[in-house]
Amino acid sequence: MTKVIIRTNKVEGFFDRARKAAQKADRGESFKKSATFSFEDPQEMFMVLSEARRRLMREVMDKPKTITKDIGLLERLGLLVS
Repeated sequence: MTKVIIRTNKVEGFFDRARKAAQKADRGESFKKSATFSFEDPQEMFMVLSEARRRLMREVMDKPKTITKDIGLLERLGLLVS
């Protein structure tokens, strides 16, 4: 499964991650399957995300919980079936 990372970050952060990835490739190291989507403006990020993902992010940011409670939240929002 490919891990998807959605974050806010400045362009400098993008180039820092790209430089580290290039160095890793130069050393012949393998990469984990992942895709990162970075937005400079948090409002742009929220415009792109679905309503369910926005609700999930707001809930997690407003009320940090234990992993068990987070799993229950993901199931209630229909984003996880366990």
